[in-house]
Amino acid sequence: MVEKAKQMIKEGRVKRLDRFTYQVVGDHGTYIVIKGTDGAYHCGCQGFTTRGFCSHALAVYLIEKKRARKPEEKEETEELPTETQKEEELGPKDILQFLEDEW
Repeated sequence: MVEKAKQMIKEGRVKRLDRFTYQVVGDHGTYIVIKGTDGAYHCGCQGFTTRGFCSHALAVYLIEKKRARKPEEKEETEELPTETQKEEELGPKDILQFLEDEW
């Protein structure tokens, strides 16, 4: 799931629509991921509905984590990192923390 989320980011399939809303083009459709006021991520895909987590929400989380390190970035709608931009390495400990914190 982590590699799938990273691949979507690298391919430019995640687009920020506003401060809390992203559009993610997945393998089986285009989904909206929203970050709630409680900090939890929510996706409209079947996987999220069934399991409570998905690669679309994880992709948004990874982007938001990276953005948090760059507060000087603009808050306007923009395309997000593509494969030409370096992606951070995410270890198993980070994934477990993410799942515990978010889901």
